[in-house]
Amino acid sequence: MAKFSIKIKGLDQLQKKLNKQSQKQIIKKIGNEFQVSAQKVRNSAIGRVPVDQGYLRNSINVEGKDLLWIVYASAGYAGYQEFGTKTKVDVPAEMQSEAEKFRNGKLSEGDFKKAIAEWMKRKGIPKEALWPIMAKIMKVGVNPQPFMHPGFKDGTKGLEKRIEDILKDYL
Repeated sequence: MAKFSIKIKGLDQLQKKLNKQSQKQIIKKIGNEFQVSAQKVRNSAIGRVPVDQGYLRNSINVEGKDLLWIVYASAGYAGYQEFGTKTKVDVPAEMQSEAEKFRNGKLSEGDFKKAIAEWMKRKGIPKEALWPIMAKIMKVGVNPQPFMHPGFKDGTKGLEKRIEDILKDYL
């Protein structure tokens, strides 16, 4: 779902000053820090995600190697949960491009109706409430319940300092 990137200023100049072995060591150490932070982001997001049946929580994963690590939620509705819908949308400035992917996304009426009906059954809500609930969601939307963005903030705390420390060791 969410993509974040961190740019290391001065890495190109540092690589020119170092031999190949030192470059590999720096990249490995920084990559390890990225991996640790990606796992922290995942764990924080898992701890924050709203849970009904656990599908969204179980869809949060980490993949990567070297200097590229991605934390994502594969559940199709993850973005709607993160950012909200209709009049309730709240998107942090740095997440605008990611949120754009979810604009104008639509479930078929049958899928939407089925999902709401199943949720109502789990919550013990009478069947007569189906159409009023659907109408309200269609008109007003649902509140955002961010988990990935706050997870990123939590999981990357101190990362910049740790990378600076690695680079200082080689200067």
